[in-house]
Amino acid sequence: MTPWVSQDSAMSEAALCATNAPGSLTLYKGINRSRLTRLYDRNGNLDDGRALSSRSPTDFDGRTSAYCFAVDLDVAIEYAAFTKRRSDRTPRTKFRDYIGPAKSGKDSSFYMKRLPSDLRKFKQASLIIGNASARPSLAYIKTECHTEVTEDMVLKNAAGRNAVQYAFLDDEWEELFEKAELKVFPITTAEFSRWYREAQAES
Repeated sequence: MTPWVSQDSAMSEAALCATNAPGSLTLYKGINRSRLTRLYDRNGNLDDGRALSSRSPTDFDGRTSAYCFAVDLDVAIEYAAFTKRRSDRTPRTKFRDYIGPAKSGKDSSFYMKRLPSDLRKFKQASLIIGNASARPSLAYIKTECHTEVTEDMVLKNAAGRNAVQYAFLDDEWEELFEKAELKVFPITTAEFSRWYREAQAES
């Protein structure tokens, strides 16, 4: 077992218990295992946090990358399962959770090619907290105005509520991850199969 990968799986009791502890905030991210090999060195120490960044366009910025994390475990599992289904190179997909102090930020829930003047202040923010998109970026690129974004374009969590994500927009990833406790759980083949069956039943 790779030193930085938990022996517990993503849908195990241990993963479900890895929730908010007093004075901390738990965030989740579903990614492919191959990206994690860049995140840690051979000894299991953090090497390059940029492996966790999301390439542009993201839900909050069309021109720069960001570090995007989900508030809900089930949303991260959905992202990870989607990545697993899409990939034909790796047998497993990982998600990692980031535990660190909450930071103040502004809400934004749409993606635009160019922000209106009254919203450009968000470009100066280090952190934006807002809803996750249920549509691919191309769906928003084709829009002319943020008013075209409708409720059905917002991703829902397992409870049916709008999925919230934290997007860290600056490049100071070293400081961000120095304050974080990282845990990595694999999605097993059995868990992926179960998720896929449930997703098919709901569609």
